[in-house]
Amino acid sequence: MELDRTLLAEHASHTLDGVTERALTFEVDGESCFGLLYTPADRPAGDLGFVVCHSYALEVLNLRRIERAVARALARLGHPVLAFHRRGYGDSTGLLDDASLEWHLRDTRVAAETLARETGTTRLGYVGGKFGGLIASLAARDGSAERLILMNPALTGEGYFRRMMKEMALVQLSIRDETPRKTTEDMLAELESTGMVDVLGFPIHRALYAPIKDEDLAADMGSFSGEALLFQVSKRSGTGKDTQALADRLQADGATVRVEALREPAGTTFGGVAYVSTGDPMTREDVMAPVLEGIVTVTEDWIGA
Repeated sequence: MELDRTLLAEHASHTLDGVTERALTFEVDGESCFGLLYTPADRPAGDLGFVVCHSYALEVLNLRRIERAVARALARLGHPVLAFHRRGYGDSTGLLDDASLEWHLRDTRVAAETLARETGTTRLGYVGGKFGGLIASLAARDGSAERLILMNPALTGEGYFRRMMKEMALVQLSIRDETPRKTTEDMLAELESTGMVDVLGFPIHRALYAPIKDEDLAADMGSFSGEALLFQVSKRSGTGKDTQALADRLQADGATVRVEALREPAGTTFGGVAYVSTGDPMTREDVMAPVLEGIVTVTEDWIGA
């Protein structure tokens, strides 16, 4: 049976509210990365484009709606955006146990090259939340990017993965069975000895953990000296120490920084599920909608200015 490539091409894209979304793939070292390209439908693309760097584990899914909203907002204002799956994730090929830090960064750089080739952009920005914010920032260290949009970025690799392990420990406390409880140190020891540890159904591989655990954005942002929009989504009212530490580092390196604090709704955390029960146990409410709207509104104002 022969593929109808014309039919496939016609269904690989759609246009809505002035933004065209098109599915594409690009090659990295013999493997294939899947992406969605967002471009202005009725106006020439600007020379500034953005690459979206996704997070890790369930956050890849939970943050997707916010990332898409930001991508569409940027495209409506004339800035093409490429959101893609790094190798080993989602609809891309490759195995996650091979995904070292250099692998993640190489995929991100090739995505930036693909964006430039597909749209003609000459200036680059990165978008990322949580672990994706860490990857975006590490990619920007070489000075190739002049814009960063970061949402609750992880400042260190070790801190990010330790928090995943602590969440597993909390889940274990709620399970009434005879399974031995693992501490964070137990899981780190297993990671070191076997090369992988399962945390809430998601693997953490030594190939990634070992090179990224000592990375610290508050200590080193490399050659990035452009403009940064830094979101803190939390239940606190003031700026947290991690957010302030990153803002201070960026400013010390010559970057222009805008910090925006958004209040996190009760019942969930940024990167967690958006739909939760707020009263009737049989219904779920989208409690993250105000956060999404706030991020989009601030992003539009920032990029417009």
